Amino acid sequence: LRYLKSKFGALAYPISMVWVLLTKKQKKVAIQLDNKKDIETKWAIFLNTKHYAGPYELSKETRLHNKEKIVVIIKGINWKKGLLSLLKKGPISLHNILKTELHTYRKAIIKTKNIPIQLDGEYYKTTPIIITQDQSIKIV
Repeated sequence: LRYLKSKFGALAYPISMVWVLLTKKQKKVAIQLDNKKDIETKWAIFLNTKHYAGPYELSKETRLHNKEKIVVIIKGINWKKGLLSLLKKGPISLHNILKTELHTYRKAIIKTKNIPIQLDGEYYKTTPIIITQDQSIKIV
């Protein structure tokens, strides 16, 4: 990622995300939100703002001061919208390119073991982990 950041700046984050989605066989991750039924996914991003990696909009709302935060479950890539958005000038809205589900939570538990977690782009620890509303981490 450091090499990509040196060459592409903030664009390195969505490039690496798409690369991983396309090339890596990923383990399914079980996430429980607010003691409800588990959600199974290969990729999720927990956030409290609408932006990811600087200028890239991933959610249409910000939750900095709300009690509930947002988890974005990424289901795949919308290739047509993705290619069209790259041809346009202006900010890139990742929520238009990626097929996503948005969920709110106060407490999330990532149950699957041995998944590395990043906190603001840096390695944090491995799962299982409990995420409360004042943390912003992602599953990698």
